[in-house]
Amino acid sequence: MIPRRLVLVTMVVLVSLRAAAQDVPADVSLADMVRSSAIESAAQVTSPSVTLLVAPEQAPVLVTQVFAEELRNRGLTVLTAPAAGADLLQVDVREMRFSTASGPNSSYLRNLSTVLAVLISSTNEQTHRWSKEYTLTRQDTLTRHPSDTERDLLQSGSGFWSSVLEPTMVIVAGVVILVLLFTVRGSS
Repeated sequence: MIPRRLVLVTMVVLVSLRAAAQDVPADVSLADMVRSSAIESAAQVTSPSVTLLVAPEQAPVLVTQVFAEELRNRGLTVLTAPAAGADLLQVDVREMRFSTASGPNSSYLRNLSTVLAVLISSTNEQTHRWSKEYTLTRQDTLTRHPSDTERDLLQSGSGFWSSVLEPTMVIVAGVVILVLLFTVRGSS
């Protein structure tokens, strides 16, 4: 017979693992979403080497990482610049975002969405061999309050202006207004 403590400990561990598994970071969930399109796209490459180009420039690195990983899993050589004899795989990330909202039982619902356009062409024949647009969505539940409630991963909102200079200017302007308010009022 199995001791009751062992059963209790096993149940606690399983419940805690399930709770921890629910709070997957957004970038990991997005990478899992993109993986299915990367697997299908990699299967369409016929050359032993492929040039991988991801656009736009501010697209998350995870897209390049997932596509490169799946191409390498198929035994292909992945290049970053066009080369003679290599297929060209272009990934256009048209949308990549997530948002969270309060859900039932003090949980949070997270919606993830991605739109990718994939084009495979042959550099030797200069023809487009395969293309497909993927519209991927996923919804999951978070048990803890998320750090971001809404984020568009194609927007570069973390630049110097938006993260440092803009808030500093707002604070300085507020201080100047207060100083002027008290000095003008006091001199009347």
